[in-house]
Amino acid sequence: MPVSLAMVTQAVDKPPTRVRALYSWRDGALGSPVEYSLEGTPCQLVYQGQSILIPSELAVRFPKEAAHRSSYCGMPLRNRADEVMGHFAVISNEDISQTERVEGIFRIFGRRVETELQRMADDEEKERLIQRLQQQIVAVEWRRNSETGH
Repeated sequence: MPVSLAMVTQAVDKPPTRVRALYSWRDGALGSPVEYSLEGTPCQLVYQGQSILIPSELAVRFPKEAAHRSSYCGMPLRNRADEVMGHFAVISNEDISQTERVEGIFRIFGRRVETELQRMADDEEKERLIQRLQQQIVAVEWRRNSETGH
C-alpha cells in the first residue's frame, strides 16, 4: 500500500470534534503540523472507537476527502483507561487489494504507536509526580527549619 499520508493525532477537545496531528508523513517526507475538524471524515468514526478500512473510493463515501481519492485505514489509539485518546491513519491514492494483509500490518503498527503514546503519557505523569514530591520535600524542610529557628 503506497502511503500518501500517515498520521498520529490527538483530540483537541472533548468530546472530540477537532484533532491535531502529533506526527505526520506526507508523500515520503515529514509533514507539517495540521489541525482539522473531524466532521465528514472517516477519522470521525475512528474517534468513536471503530477501526476502519476503506479499500477504494474513499472520496465517494467521504466527499471531504476528495484530495485523497482512494483508500483509508484508521484505528483508534486508547489510553490505559481504554478511552480513545487519538488515532492512527494512513491514506493512499491507490486502492487496497490485499485487505487482510494491510489490516494485519496496520494493526501491528497501530498497537506499537498506541504503546509508545501510553509510555510517553506515563513518563509525563512520572515527571509531574516527581515535581510534586520535590515541592513537598522543600515545604517540609522549610517548616522544619522555621520550627527549629534555622
